[in-house]
Amino acid sequence: MASLGDILRESRRSAHLSQDAAAMQSFCDVSTIRRYENGSITPSWDTICTLSEVYGDPGLKYRAQQETEPWKTTFPRVEFVSLPVSALHVISATQEMSESAETLASILADGKISPEEKDEWETVRSAVMGQIVACTQLLEAGADGK
Repeated sequence: MASLGDILRESRRSAHLSQDAAAMQSFCDVSTIRRYENGSITPSWDTICTLSEVYGDPGLKYRAQQETEPWKTTFPRVEFVSLPVSALHVISATQEMSESAETLASILADGKISPEEKDEWETVRSAVMGQIVACTQLLEAGADGK
């Protein structure tokens, strides 16, 4: 699993930029770029967005976001794939969500999840997580035009 620094370095290199050029284009010091890439400091979200633009890599935002604590504790890990594959994943995940809709409505009819409904809830939760992954893959692949 790549660290945020590794992700930033890979994105910069894919843009064929030196650390000096990246620093100049992002209006920061080259030592700051180095520290981002070696993990000694963490860039702000605004900086990640700026680097995404400088590197011509819209997907950098998605990959970097996965390394943040809220993402790690809330969302599933996303492996990025090509646009055609991600489109197939969205179609499949949408079908699974559609099949779970009636179960979800039944579970939540009384406004709570009873102990007897826990297994069904986990099935719905899994479908939701699959939808999150598929949509994130599609957004990443579409942003990068892969």
